[in-house]
Amino acid sequence: MGRKAYFARLDDQAKERRRPRRQINGYVPGADKEEDAVRNKDKKLPKTKELHQQTLDLWFDFTADPENGFQHYKTVPGCLPLSYDMVKAFIRWYADSTNGRLDKSRKLIVRTTKACAERFFGGFREVTKTEVPETDRKEIYSISSRLSLF
Repeated sequence: MGRKAYFARLDDQAKERRRPRRQINGYVPGADKEEDAVRNKDKKLPKTKELHQQTLDLWFDFTADPENGFQHYKTVPGCLPLSYDMVKAFIRWYADSTNGRLDKSRKLIVRTTKACAERFFGGFREVTKTEVPETDRKEIYSISSRLSLF
């Protein structure tokens, strides 16, 4: 038996095992079709909104501090999108002003920093109705090394 035939047989066996599992778990094809058709793209859970607001409160602290040099920026509905350097400065400020739990040096890990950025982008969009440019968001999300890259 060749390699291709072997893996095809494994796939067939897996398909056959999934069918009884679906029946045991009560899967009914098309049962949720109407419910799934309703879209609530911008509907957020209260906990998510709370996290967005907490991160935005940090943003307001950051922009209010004259030491950071962004006190001229007003976060209001319809404001201009953020520049990439402002987002990086905020994330760096957040990372340096927060203690991490996982790293021995008590610095935030990249995953935590990315989560903060994600909460910030969501909260910023909710409050201002302005989208942060996707290229800037991707640039922040694509950081895969330690925070020293900032």
